[in-house]
Formats: sequence, C-alpha cells, structure tokens
Amino acid sequence: GVTYATPEEIDFPDAGAIVFYDRHPDGLGFVQDIDARTDFHMLLCAAQAILADCNCESHCANCCESTTCTYEGRNERLDRHATLKVLDAILGT
Repeated sequence: GVTYATPEEIDFPDAGAIVFYDRHPDGLGFVQDIDARTDFHMLLCAAQAILADCNCESHCANCCESTTCTYEGRNERLDRHATLKVLDAILGT
C-alpha cells in the first residue's frame, strides 16, 4: 500500500518529501523498521550508490524507474542526476 502525506500533514509545510514505496499489497513493513537515524542514513547511502553507479542518461529500471508504473509520464519525469544532488546535499557529500 501507499500512504501519501500532504504538506499540511507534515511539520514542514514548504518542504519536499522522501517517498518510500512498497508495491506489495498492504506493504511488507520494511519502512516501519527504519526507525533509527543510522538505518535511515544507510538507506540514503545505498540509494545514492545505486543512482551514482548507473550509466543511464536520466532514469532506467536499474536505478529509479518503476517498471510497473501505469501512470502516463510518471517515469519520464524521474531524473537520477537531480536526485543525486538532493542526496548529496542531505548526506553532505
């Protein structure tokens, strides 16, 4: 399942959001296990490594594209380079 928080529902109404998506029906519960700052840091570092190691132009199924996305144009808006800049800023790298 997917839960979307509106900007009004989070503490930072003008901020962006990091979305964790679990396409398994009702979710597998992995996001609930990310409760420690260290776990979250490791998760962001792993995402950064996947995006940095990919050789695609902008997005592909190996780095950030959803192969099961049925919404027109959603994958085309993905940009691994922009995402890397955000992760670099968050992680201070």
